[in-house]
Amino acid sequence: CRHRGDDDTPWHNRHAGDNGRAIADNVDIGVLDLQVHKGEPEKPAFVFIHGLGMSHHIWTDPTEERMMGGMLSLRTLLREFMDDPTTLFLDVQKLGCTAITWSQQRPVGPVAEAEAELEAVLGVVSNIPCSSVVLVGHSRGGLIARALLGRLAGQSSIGRITGLVTICSPHAGSSLARWATIFSPVARAFRDALPETKRSAFMKSLDRSLGFIASTGAREMLPDSCFIRTLPSEAPPGVLCYSAGGTNPSLIGSSWLVLPEGLARLLPEGTVPEELMMNRGDALVSSRSSVLPYAKEHMDFHLNHLTILVDPAARTKILDLIKKDFLQA
Repeated sequence: CRHRGDDDTPWHNRHAGDNGRAIADNVDIGVLDLQVHKGEPEKPAFVFIHGLGMSHHIWTDPTEERMMGGMLSLRTLLREFMDDPTTLFLDVQKLGCTAITWSQQRPVGPVAEAEAELEAVLGVVSNIPCSSVVLVGHSRGGLIARALLGRLAGQSSIGRITGLVTICSPHAGSSLARWATIFSPVARAFRDALPETKRSAFMKSLDRSLGFIASTGAREMLPDSCFIRTLPSEAPPGVLCYSAGGTNPSLIGSSWLVLPEGLARLLPEGTVPEELMMNRGDALVSSRSSVLPYAKEHMDFHLNHLTILVDPAARTKILDLIKKDFLQA
């Protein structure tokens, strides 16, 4: 069972040292578009990791982010939060903490490459005065953090990492990569119902989206993938973990169609992914899969994969846990 890159070469053969470990020294930290906001030295530093196909904007300014291969702007998906699209990235800064994030060089590439980038970012954090380090990952970002923590367990470099918070991360995998097969015929039938003038633009967006969900990074998220099956099953000693998930699969809607949850009604019975079921998924990850196996506490919110990042009630509950467990004197 080996993680492979786009050229089907085992990733650790191309970017690793002893014991197949990723070598962060191979990462050029200067090209990662680091976003660093230094806080008070007696408080923790929070490192935020974005998900598949995203960038640092999902944390720093969600209104500038796009998803599904650039098909969808979060300005549309988060329109009810446009007056205050704040995320935990700004929330922890208001608490006087250091906040750091970056844009992965290949956001739909292999997890191992993003894992090496995270390790390089932690090297930057090691030079910033802070009391400890807490990792916060959205979607695949939570798995990147989980994988790195598993590899660093028992090493001195994990010493200052005291917490992990995962938000809508597919710990048991996601069927996202299978959507290309499921939705292609449905989407093409939908195209045929569009006015002729809109069909070309729709097909271009569809092709980008199908390419995104069939990417190496998406395939690694499948429940039976090598990556998912070999994730560590125990928390590293001294690292306190929390997880959160969503149960509303409606991402975007109008008076006649809600996407993608509405498309589920067009699928044959028995083929609807759990991710698209109301009260069971957030549109991309099922609530069941979002549970970190060794979390001290898991929280479910009736929100989708994206609104959970900006919803005030969800942020407040997560912040309360952060303040209780990571900011106590």
